[in-house]
Amino acid sequence: MGTHGDTAITTSGGPVGDHRRLHDLLTELRRRSGALSLRRINSVCGVFVGHLSEIFAGKTAPGPDVAVKIAQALKATDREQARARFYADGVEADRSAQRAGDTRRERRPGWDGSPYLGLPPFEERHARIFYGRRALTARLLDRLRGHPGSAGVLLVLGPSGAGKSSLLRAGLMGSWAHDSLAPGCQFWPRRVITPTSKPLRQLAIHLADLAGGDAISAHEALLANPGQAHLLAGQALTVADRPPGPAGDATASSVPRLVLVVDQLEELFTLAIDPGERDRFLTALHSMATVPVLPDGRPGALIIAGIRGDFLDQAMAFPSVRRAAEAGVVAVGAMTESEMREAIAGPAAEAGVRVPDDLCTAVLDDLRERRLPVGFDSGALPLLSQVMFVMWQTRTAAGLTVEGYHRTGGVADIVRTSAERVYDTLDADQETLARQLFLHLTTVTEGKLTSRPATRAALRAATGSDETNLVIEAFAGQRLLTVADNDLVTIAHEELLRSWNRLRDWLQPSFTDQALHQALTDDQNWQQRHRDPSYLYRGGRLVAVDDAVRRWTGDPGQHPPSTR
Repeated sequence: MGTHGDTAITTSGGPVGDHRRLHDLLTELRRRSGALSLRRINSVCGVFVGHLSEIFAGKTAPGPDVAVKIAQALKATDREQARARFYADGVEADRSAQRAGDTRRERRPGWDGSPYLGLPPFEERHARIFYGRRALTARLLDRLRGHPGSAGVLLVLGPSGAGKSSLLRAGLMGSWAHDSLAPGCQFWPRRVITPTSKPLRQLAIHLADLAGGDAISAHEALLANPGQAHLLAGQALTVADRPPGPAGDATASSVPRLVLVVDQLEELFTLAIDPGERDRFLTALHSMATVPVLPDGRPGALIIAGIRGDFLDQAMAFPSVRRAAEAGVVAVGAMTESEMREAIAGPAAEAGVRVPDDLCTAVLDDLRERRLPVGFDSGALPLLSQVMFVMWQTRTAAGLTVEGYHRTGGVADIVRTSAERVYDTLDADQETLARQLFLHLTTVTEGKLTSRPATRAALRAATGSDETNLVIEAFAGQRLLTVADNDLVTIAHEELLRSWNRLRDWLQPSFTDQALHQALTDDQNWQQRHRDPSYLYRGGRLVAVDDAVRRWTGDPGQHPPSTR
């Protein structure tokens, strides 16, 4: 005899909510069991092969008892069986609410606030509304399971706008919180950092915090001998929580490891960082990722680093990065159409709102690049995220509709109109401040325009205005700027640099001047050459500098002021 179940709530992009979580769990259990055939699973648990086919295809979800039977057949742990029952109970609640015409669920409330984030990346706390990258997240986890310690850092590579940060923060770290890599991995110490202009200090702060030590001492240790960074990782592991289990259980899966994600590794090359500190930082990462500290001879840390593809050449000048690249990168490319549909419909479903199929089709048609074989450019994701964020903010009683989409200006104009809408609320003095802020938040690196984070205090000093914070908050409110807990202000996504025409107009006349200004205010190279007079400006170059300084002095709002 076989066992059957009810149909779950799905969207045109696949299962959502608890159905999605149950589907992911059962798929992972099946993979871990050696990809058992459906007939083999049927012979153990008694569920019809046809029903199993629909379950693993995501077309339907099993009831709680059936979900547990399948999990048992796939040799799930007691905790995993409990998770399967919990998710199946959630699907049952969704079915009951749908049949009763009531979308409220006391046990699991809908997502509070907008389920779309706009341009900023998803964080681990947003894992529930992070849709469209399930397959890539699974591939990343598979790579980590088989990643040899000798390879060092695992590189995640992709162009700007492809969604690397969200994949690492919400996809990878969110999966870690649910034991997706190994039993008990939710208890492993884990952190996400960005290099900033002081990468070694940043690393020391987080390692010391994990180990319960002193950040100053950790920083001094890394400065003196970055090749011994694995010892700091080992200290962090000695105070790590252990997963509950039988006493004395020291299996490989139960031994914790430190998980460190370095997002935006390209900051090592876009920010003004001392070359010596850059070398020490990369040496420290390599030490943590390769030097054995665990009883079984494995390194104590798993290091994953995301980097923009156009900076890989510069990064590979360092042997540890070159070795990591040669071991194989995880490539983040454009999303498929089904993944894009999931990214549109899934977050809204978490908030109890349905996205009509005609709206999905309209948005995707505008995003489609017909010259590309995959249909979508890698930069389509931030545009999609921003258009859905704006639509959510302006939705009416009718919900999310095609008419509402057209009122936003559509994909082609969404980033520009979002920025212009904020700019139009500013008075004349604040408009000048906005120009100064955005010029200060950009930089030119080898001919490439990119963002340059700065603290609120630095921006206030640069503009000399008490209204600086008001302008920052105006753009942050529409997710065009992000403000971190440490008051670091960043352009939310480089899509803004490409799409906001006004910003391009501000930057274009001074593109060369920006590079010149950066060279003048960063005398690092001259200091490294012991202030050799032969490197000073002379002749035509000196005349060009004098002309530029006069322009900057005459129009300080057009150029970030010198700090020297």
